[in-house]
Amino acid sequence: MYDMNKEERINLALTYYHNRYNCTQAVLCAYSDDMKLDHNFLCRLGIGFGSGIGASFKGTCGAINGAVMVLDLLNQELPEKRIAYANAKKITEEFIKRNSTITCGVLKGIEGGKVLRSCDGCISDAIDILEEILHSND
Repeated sequence: MYDMNKEERINLALTYYHNRYNCTQAVLCAYSDDMKLDHNFLCRLGIGFGSGIGASFKGTCGAINGAVMVLDLLNQELPEKRIAYANAKKITEEFIKRNSTITCGVLKGIEGGKVLRSCDGCISDAIDILEEILHSND
């Protein structure tokens, strides 16, 4: 099912990010091949979720939003709410272990004055965690 390894997926997402995609779009679009969903559709889906949702820097990191969306969209059937919530919780809890927060503005140093993680780092972490979850049953 998965055509790329983790490093290739991260590199693709970072390429998208460095070419005007936001963090959510970068993560989502890096999985468009596996989801068999149109790349442009995924770009439109993720556009409002970047930079802490709507560039507010107050909400959840866009890379995490993208990773949660990928998990939900990779399921061929609509997942039960409890399963979707459990997967989202796994992603956020692991991200917090690594970075102490999921709030975009805190990660970027907008709140608190100290940068905790770059956007590149957040994208890499989100995909790393996502890949761990995707391959946990292999």
